[in-house]
Amino acid sequence: MKFQNTPAKKQRQLPLPNNKENKLSLEEQLLQAIKRSSLRSIVNCYIKGVNANLVIDPINGDNPLHIAVRTNISTLQAVLLLFSNEQMLNGKNNNGELPLQLAGSYSSKIRDCLQLFISIHCETNKEICQQQCSTVNENLKDNESNGPILLSLDGGGIRGLVLIRVLMIIERNLGRELWPLIDWVAGTSTGSILACALAKGKSISECQKLYLQLKNQVFNGTRPYNPAILERLLIQSISSDFMSSIEKPKMLITAAKMDVAPPNLVLFRNYQLPEELLREDKYNEMGHVDENTTIWKAARCSSAAPTYFPPFDDIYIDGGVICNNPTMELLTEYTKLRNHFNLNIPYCVISIGTGTPPTKSLTIYRPLIGRVIQKVSKTTEFMRNMAHCLVKQITESNGRPVVYSNAFCSALGIPFYRFSPNLHKDVRLNETDDACLLQMLWDVEVAMAECRNETNKLVKILRDRLDYL
Repeated sequence: MKFQNTPAKKQRQLPLPNNKENKLSLEEQLLQAIKRSSLRSIVNCYIKGVNANLVIDPINGDNPLHIAVRTNISTLQAVLLLFSNEQMLNGKNNNGELPLQLAGSYSSKIRDCLQLFISIHCETNKEICQQQCSTVNENLKDNESNGPILLSLDGGGIRGLVLIRVLMIIERNLGRELWPLIDWVAGTSTGSILACALAKGKSISECQKLYLQLKNQVFNGTRPYNPAILERLLIQSISSDFMSSIEKPKMLITAAKMDVAPPNLVLFRNYQLPEELLREDKYNEMGHVDENTTIWKAARCSSAAPTYFPPFDDIYIDGGVICNNPTMELLTEYTKLRNHFNLNIPYCVISIGTGTPPTKSLTIYRPLIGRVIQKVSKTTEFMRNMAHCLVKQITESNGRPVVYSNAFCSALGIPFYRFSPNLHKDVRLNETDDACLLQMLWDVEVAMAECRNETNKLVKILRDRLDYL
């Protein structure tokens, strides 16, 4: 079932007057928002940092999950995505009921929704992981345990929330922070912003809150959007420090230089390439940029999506124009340095996409002799479809880029993991509707539950790496 905002007519009747609402604590505001099924208010409370564990209905002792179960599936999914934890899942109301027990009194969709989420995040999942991944060690015996872990983050605008949600699920199953385990990372567009935010100390959950908070400011008005707003928010949220201030992980931020045709790939790094490599033309083709570039500038260049934001310095545009999935750029860069410095083979490669929308059927134009009006109409539709296909092909993250990356890793015996959850619709890069974005996040939960075996295998080898360290 899809998320639905409360109808406008009902929303005018239910909210409290402003002067009274301002007097409510943040916890009381969340309580009222869940009861009213106001997704916008629920998200706003989340952004403001409400402590949902303190939200208890004084009438019956319900916690936010109990209350959401009594409303509708959209509200329940929102509460699960933004606030749920073990304390809430195991909390009992005044009647001694757990949220799941209460859900049994309501629709099967409510119960199934809650059961799905519990199955993904419950503690018993760790035992399942150990059983299902018992054969993974055999596949890793020949791999070097002290090799680096490589992470690649795709571009995709606000769909960067998909990257964040996948990382959150992996981290939750791992039982500890994931980011300190990453040795090398490459990011394109929104992936570059996320990589920079994590590298400067933000947690994955803080990044989710940041994306939901800033979307309405960044995507405000009509395209192209005001770049000054994006730049100010990048400086405030990430950093005005140099790329070289980030010691770990090694970072590659992709961009495209459009002062030539075809555009050249540019890689912003937080490390200096050896002089002997820079003197070779084949390494210059990898787009060397001085590591003393500011972090926010690198992220801004990488996220200057054509028609959404103007080029930075009238030169740099979104890296997705060349490599929306930067996995192969990361593997190529590391392999060149590995051959030069005799580095270890990567321990594993993790590639995360911003979601896979449903395949869309397009009309193929066939000439119709003698039917002038219909011919013009069909031609116009064909040209529009061709433009859509070209944009999709240029920014393709799945398909062939994944095949090439997987083949590269397979040839070297490197475990390769690709996560790009199926989405129920093609979410726009500049989407700001809370209902649509929450539905997208729920799609990620469902998709990650369906590919749990792959997730568990990755978690298993990450734990093996921890044992080695």
